Amino acid sequence: MAAQEDTAIIASQLADLTRTVEQMAGQLKTLGERTNSQQRLAANQQERGEIRQERIDLAARELAEVSDRLQAAANALRGHQSDRPFGEGPRTEASSGRNGVDSPYG
Repeated sequence: MAAQEDTAIIASQLADLTRTVEQMAGQLKTLGERTNSQQRLAANQQERGEIRQERIDLAARELAEVSDRLQAAANALRGHQSDRPFGEGPRTEASSGRNGVDSPYG
């Protein structure tokens, strides 16, 4: 009988070990799936970050172009108004007096 009892004990231990290994396999599978999911998420975030950076770079280039155009326009206006005294703006009908003479009082 001792041999049968030993066999039963060993069979029970093997069954427990089998269940434990199956549980560990399930946990490993879950960890693997979670790792894959996190890697996909990280890749998506990386891609979104690269797209944002491209947009920032494009906006910076466009801003530099607008700045250059504004600077050129300001320089052109300064060159155009260089024949007038400092502080005197462009002449308009509103700044002319009734007799057609410019008034400093607008």
